Amino acid sequence: MDNKEIEEKVKSYFKNACSRLDRVRYSQESAYVDALIGRLDGILDFGDGNGSIVFKPTIVADRGPGSAENLYGADFAIVFESENVDKPINKAILSQAKNGNVQQLAKAESTRLGEQCEKMARFTDSYIVLEAPKDDGAVPTVRIGTPINKSWENIQMGLDDYFLELVLSCT
Repeated sequence: MDNKEIEEKVKSYFKNACSRLDRVRYSQESAYVDALIGRLDGILDFGDGNGSIVFKPTIVADRGPGSAENLYGADFAIVFESENVDKPINKAILSQAKNGNVQQLAKAESTRLGEQCEKMARFTDSYIVLEAPKDDGAVPTVRIGTPINKSWENIQMGLDDYFLELVLSCT
């Protein structure tokens, strides 16, 4: 299987996961994230002899002062594990999610996101900020965490492109 075929399968997996995410039904950030994570949970099979990627997402408990979100700063985590390949990958990411473009957040919400990124950066260099799209069925964008300054990059990329460029490229 060549790189183009892999890219097409990955993009199709993410597009299919997002295709039924109606922003009227999932207008709240937490509802959108729950629905997205539920649809990403599964196996992306590349066909006989080409291996597969197992997506294991987890919604982080977010209620109370001792909650996982309060401790780790994340809304969710995803573990990616490849199977039946020569160079397996096993990567986990933490993510905080926001509705829309994080550059347009109110000052208080931007400050809160900075605090959440600081918490995630204490535990991993692989965190992202997911931007829930405004359009139905769109693949969300992400901003890659910058652990050095405990923030996020200005550059946006699709969640599918993040997976292709920064998760699969770990092989």
